[in-house]
Amino acid sequence: MQQRQQSNGNEPVHRQQYQADDKKLNETYQEALKRASGKQQELLKKAQLSWIALRDADCQFLASG
Repeated sequence: MQQRQQSNGNEPVHRQQYQADDKKLNETYQEALKRASGKQQELLKKAQLSWIALRDADCQFLASG
């Protein structure tokens, strides 16, 4: 089980890395969407929404203690 880590003063660095990673992820997703056919686009969007739901549920679980 993961434990919450205490702040070590690196939040701005972590935030910058998160923002850079998020930007790259969004760019990659948009490129994949452009290359996909109509049916593939639908499936990719469905998969993305499912991943977001999983991510959010996982965060809620980890934050619950």
